[in-house]
Amino acid sequence: MTMQLNNDLGIADVADCIVVSMRPDLGDDGMQMLMQALSQRLVHGRHHAVLLDFSGVMLLDHHEFRQVRKLAEVCRLLGAICLLVGLNAGIAAFLALAEAQPGPLRCFIDMDDAFAHVRRLKGGE
Repeated sequence: MTMQLNNDLGIADVADCIVVSMRPDLGDDGMQMLMQALSQRLVHGRHHAVLLDFSGVMLLDHHEFRQVRKLAEVCRLLGAICLLVGLNAGIAAFLALAEAQPGPLRCFIDMDDAFAHVRRLKGGE
């Protein structure tokens, strides 16, 4: 398993995927930097998926969720799927009650499920 890190933004290359440990304090500027960093990696690499790990995020508002959807759309336009992983039950309930549309995002409980999904898409299982 190949792993390359970008510690400032919590980005790691794992196999053919980019894994991002989402920070709760990212903000608009941080999201822009993340979008640029991911775009660069997707353009110059052979990544099939971007996994956004939200297991460390306890709160997510409408604006932040829209930013995540935009990030997922950029990934899709650059040829990679974007998977949202590890939402806590409170965020999931809030998004459902607010009727937030996931757009291009697919959601998974944990990294094992997300990686299994990527392997299935690639024909590995």
